[in-house]
Amino acid sequence: MNRLGMIVDLSYASYGAALDVLRYSRAPVIFSNAGAYAINKHHLNVKEDVLIPLATQGGLIMITFDPEILGGYTIDNVLEHLNYLREVIGSDHIGVGSGFESFDSAIDGLKDVSMFPNMFNALQQGNNKKLLTACVIAVVITICAIVVPIAVVNSYDEAPKPRKFSGREVLDEVPLIDGHNDLPFSIYLVEKNLINHFNLDSNLKEHPVWSAENRSHTDLPRLRQGKLGAQFWVAYIRCADTQYKDAVARTLEQIDVTKRIIRKYPNDLKYADSADGIMEAYREKKLASLIAVEGGHSIDSRLAVLRLFYELGVRYLTLTHSCNTPWADASPVDEQVPVPSLNNLSAWGRHVIWEMNRLGMMIDISHVSYGVMRDVLAHSRAPVIFSHSSAHAVFEHHRNVQDDVLRELARKRGIVMVNFYPLFVGGNTIDDVIKHLNHIRSITGVDHIGLGGDYNGVAVTPEGLEDVSKYPDLFDMLADGVLRTGETFEPWTREDLQKLAGLNLLRVFREVERIRDSLVEEDPFEDLIPYEEFVRANVADQPCMTDMEMHKS
Repeated sequence: MNRLGMIVDLSYASYGAALDVLRYSRAPVIFSNAGAYAINKHHLNVKEDVLIPLATQGGLIMITFDPEILGGYTIDNVLEHLNYLREVIGSDHIGVGSGFESFDSAIDGLKDVSMFPNMFNALQQGNNKKLLTACVIAVVITICAIVVPIAVVNSYDEAPKPRKFSGREVLDEVPLIDGHNDLPFSIYLVEKNLINHFNLDSNLKEHPVWSAENRSHTDLPRLRQGKLGAQFWVAYIRCADTQYKDAVARTLEQIDVTKRIIRKYPNDLKYADSADGIMEAYREKKLASLIAVEGGHSIDSRLAVLRLFYELGVRYLTLTHSCNTPWADASPVDEQVPVPSLNNLSAWGRHVIWEMNRLGMMIDISHVSYGVMRDVLAHSRAPVIFSHSSAHAVFEHHRNVQDDVLRELARKRGIVMVNFYPLFVGGNTIDDVIKHLNHIRSITGVDHIGLGGDYNGVAVTPEGLEDVSKYPDLFDMLADGVLRTGETFEPWTREDLQKLAGLNLLRVFREVERIRDSLVEEDPFEDLIPYEEFVRANVADQPCMTDMEMHKS
């Protein structure tokens, strides 16, 4: 079809087939009769992780008028799909493919081909002149894009070679989403959270105080160099210092300083708390800034605190840090000798993850024990994430993820965002990080991998990935398929790198939001953690806790 100059139409193709065609077609493709899945979850509509590569490859989606596919019977329903598509992929990739004569009922005001002006009038009244024009000409542009390049094929036997691309090109096509950055904790350590005179828009490597810290991996100039599209900023406080004491208050301070940093740089950072928010910031060429809490000690075994964190914008919670909570074990237990009595995820801990499912908060199982990983994957109603973990089979550290867990994670549609810390990676070069990425790809497939560099949370970074400016170098190497040592591996395709950069995380985030929306009628979990769980965890003596008696009843 590419050689002939015939347009490839993905309408009615399955989700998997659409992704495959986008991967292998040598020309732009179209959906001749479809809508947006995010607006109406119909199997003929197109999901965002298909729309983005469709647009980046110059393709087109032509909006249907079928009420069943659109999810309604008015012109407003058509406009809702058109406006959403314009927001996600831009007006250059939208057309009209009404589908008249293929369905029984019709849109009010768009009952036959004589009524097209009604739609264009509605677009014009809604100040959508650019979209109106695009709907008229986008088909011609796309057909030219399909036919003209094929004209260079001079032989029936010889296909054109695909253009060599640099991996960093992908970072201009989809948002690069990093799952874990500890800048807020660095601000606490260096600036005591006093930011009025702190300048993030400067090279902190040259700052007299910050340069002495081995945590100055992040500032706005280097974030721009690194082409970051979204960042989860972590509200972290040390469990060894704060658990069972002032953990909640200290965590609130870290959420507060994160929000103040975002507000201080409105031209560069944009607060986000949803998958749509990430894409909105990306379209505005700003860094989508999301908030995470690292460590279940921060909720003080109280579901009310968890709910309020969500209200404050927290979109994932790491269930433990390096300390056990009464309801979940941390990863160090996996290397303790003799083997301790394990709680894994307690009965009340299940209520924590079910409440996170209900809220739409992603469950992060970096830092947790092997047993907790298995329990969470068994009981969560939504996909889960590892925000900053690597592969145990490549380097046996308790913070890394075993292959059987990786397989189950993929089966449950989750994601592991690879950590760069040399202590966990088992080496101090970019090559070592790539070995983890390649191994995880071989186990889970490319749909379940992301990046969580752990910048500002570690004292040492790998050679070649010294700070947040270095992501483009990583993507170039993955596309080339060559390590610095000269060793070769299967190159990552453009589609692979788009998924690694951000499409995988967006898919997981959207699915967590979908589960949340399906549970809207479910009441909040109110169960108090039983006193017996404090006893079993050997932390029943709580002098700072004034309501322990209530947990005994």
